[in-house]
Amino acid sequence: MGFKLGTIGFALFVCLTLSANAAFATTYYVDASNPNGRGDGNTCSAAQSVSSPKLTIKGGVSCMSGGDTLYVRAGTYNEALNSNTIPSGTGTSWPGGATTIKAYPGETPTMNGNVWISVKSYIVWDGISINGINNPHPAADGNQESETNIFINGGDHIRFTNAEVYNCQKLCILTHDGNGPLSNIEFTYLKVHDPGKGGWTSANEPANHNFYVSAHFTATGPITIDHVESYNAKGPGPNSWGIQVYSSDPGFLNGVVISNSYVHDNNQGIVVGSGPNHKVFNNVLYNNDLSGSYAEAAITVAYGTGLNNIQVYNNTIVGNKYAGAYGISVGTYGAPTNTIIKNNILWQNGNDSINLAGGSGTVTGNNRMGVDPNFVNPSTLDFHLQSSSTALNTAANLSSIFTTDKDSKIRPASGNWDPGAYAAGSSSSLTTTAPAAPTNLHLLP
Repeated sequence: MGFKLGTIGFALFVCLTLSANAAFATTYYVDASNPNGRGDGNTCSAAQSVSSPKLTIKGGVSCMSGGDTLYVRAGTYNEALNSNTIPSGTGTSWPGGATTIKAYPGETPTMNGNVWISVKSYIVWDGISINGINNPHPAADGNQESETNIFINGGDHIRFTNAEVYNCQKLCILTHDGNGPLSNIEFTYLKVHDPGKGGWTSANEPANHNFYVSAHFTATGPITIDHVESYNAKGPGPNSWGIQVYSSDPGFLNGVVISNSYVHDNNQGIVVGSGPNHKVFNNVLYNNDLSGSYAEAAITVAYGTGLNNIQVYNNTIVGNKYAGAYGISVGTYGAPTNTIIKNNILWQNGNDSINLAGGSGTVTGNNRMGVDPNFVNPSTLDFHLQSSSTALNTAANLSSIFTTDKDSKIRPASGNWDPGAYAAGSSSSLTTTAPAAPTNLHLLP
């Protein structure tokens, strides 16, 4: 006769299994200052003590099994982690059971190299900045994993958070699915800036982006870019974006979310292409479309195929001026269908309007375009609305889609909303599972 677990027994079994997994997880330490002179000569057993750590991140990672944690002390680490280095976690309830590589509490280490993750799952990288200064210079061979600070080539439940990613030889962050599908990929609370430091460009791809979200072979699950600052994507070459969502192959990108972020001083701001159901909301875009760029709209819904149900809500778009650049454009290339654009503020751009260049079924409403929104202090990049602003309470209520503003303030559950990224006078109380932004990053405005 077969054995069956009842509801209570099954719950107890799950709890005991998770507890057992947690009990077997191990914590290791890495310290670039080499405090006891042995460096990576310390055994993995010794490296479980903060007083006898490994010297390198790679040395610490070599000790890890799935679900372990590695604390990285302050210092500079001149190394890189390739696709086979970091073990997958053991979790079934994200982020529980994740293999975690994180900054030691209160410290800010930097790795001069890159991180390449390929077909791994349940991995968290937390608080360790990545400087691409030592990465190989770009070449025409398309060897993007070595030219990119963070390269995820297939995988699920992977989070990079609370760090700076900069001085990238070509791209700063790239997703690809050449080795396997992508799902539940998160980039949160990051400062990402200065791609293209290797100087490479060509007539075919004059592009060096901070974020390049792509998928070419399999359908993706969610990919999230939230609470990031993306800036100084200035080439060389005119076609560099703060955030680019694009694939030359149709049908694989689905449901990319770009939210609560500050995108500024790039040749172009945000392009949303190649696939359905992408959302762009609560972002501030300022001073993109620099001289010599292609002067695309600050938010461009175009490029690639399969663009359907792209949603652009409550963004504040200011001062993107070069060559008459629009605040928002739909269908300059490609044929998007059923795009929804609501509650955005467009002010002092090259053209404070929505360019409906192509596609069908576009719906617009409650956008504040070409009328002074009465920001608190635009000269100091404070794009909150004054309490006397005539823009207040003129936007549609979208609480069935999202419920907070860029400051994580709760928007009203009923009644009109305020347009743009910031709600005026709303409650600041919020319970969230997202990590708190580190104090050293100063994600503004």
